Amino acid sequence: MIKLSDFVSLIFYIICFIISSLFYYLYNKNNKKILLFLSLLIPIFIGGFRYGVGTDFKTYIGLYNIYKNSINIINDSKIIELNFILISIISKYLYGEKSLFLIYTILTLFFAYKGINTVEKKYRPLAYFIYLFLYFTSSFNGIRQMLAVNIIFYAVKYINNKNLYKWTAFVIIAGLTHTTAFIMYPLYFILSTDKKIFKLGSVLLMLVVVQNYQYFIGLLANIEEFDKYAKYTTYNSNFSLNNYNFYLSIIVLFYFIINYSKLNSKDKNNYNYIILFTFGCIFNLLGFFSPDIKRISTYFKIFEISLLCQIPFKQITNRDKVLNLTLVIIYSVGSFIIYSYILKHSNIIPYRWW
Repeated sequence: MIKLSDFVSLIFYIICFIISSLFYYLYNKNNKKILLFLSLLIPIFIGGFRYGVGTDFKTYIGLYNIYKNSINIINDSKIIELNFILISIISKYLYGEKSLFLIYTILTLFFAYKGINTVEKKYRPLAYFIYLFLYFTSSFNGIRQMLAVNIIFYAVKYINNKNLYKWTAFVIIAGLTHTTAFIMYPLYFILSTDKKIFKLGSVLLMLVVVQNYQYFIGLLANIEEFDKYAKYTTYNSNFSLNNYNFYLSIIVLFYFIINYSKLNSKDKNNYNYIILFTFGCIFNLLGFFSPDIKRISTYFKIFEISLLCQIPFKQITNRDKVLNLTLVIIYSVGSFIIYSYILKHSNIIPYRWW
């Protein structure tokens, strides 16, 4: 096992992400598959061969040892999502627990890549850069949920295209990866409509849901497959103002509102992305009471990628383009440094190899 110091780990991440983004930029420009391969290989190596990196790392090792020998998959899937059991069994016949994290990293990056491809080509290199710094290392913690988040990130294209069948299929796949993804299904009926007033009304409805989250979780827990969430109906946590993610999300939302006319000028899907990000801000309110439940906000917040990557290129003057590009880069890299290095979130520093 190789272990880096905290500061060296930070520099390692930053350099790797920049090099990976550079390869992606060259691929986007020249369309050479080898450049895409090199771009994705770097984060695959970082995520797939880590050891003890991520808060839940040892938890997943334990779960892998339980489910790698599962015979009755259907019964076991009531305890943990079916896809984890299948990946555990596959990993058993490859390189064991090492393969588990490698497979999850590959799948997560695959759907991230597909999701990034839903934006216009000229925006994709910046979108990939933003993804690496803001969301990639989150998959080191909740590997199942972050895979589900990335599946939804890609699948929302079928809401924009008004394809209910494909949206349903991908929500099922995401739900079998992490059951929380099933709550995303009603989004189709909210976002596929052309009536903006209806979408704005859904924001108010979301506020009501979050305000009464214990009641709605109780209703959900009545379903056998979701009964593990019943503990949150009586979950009590001291109110804390240390919800930095919420404060930052509000600033970013304000940034989107300022640039709304530019974002909505040609790409009408951006209105949906703003609504989704607003939902994420609302769910971030739960961070004042329950950091665990707040994780659900990631399903919505990840769509900031689709918006942030466009704003610099939609400015009129070169000065404004450079200024906004600088702001997006500072926000992405700065957030990574603050959360991973200073606040030590998700235990991704120090970095270790197998």
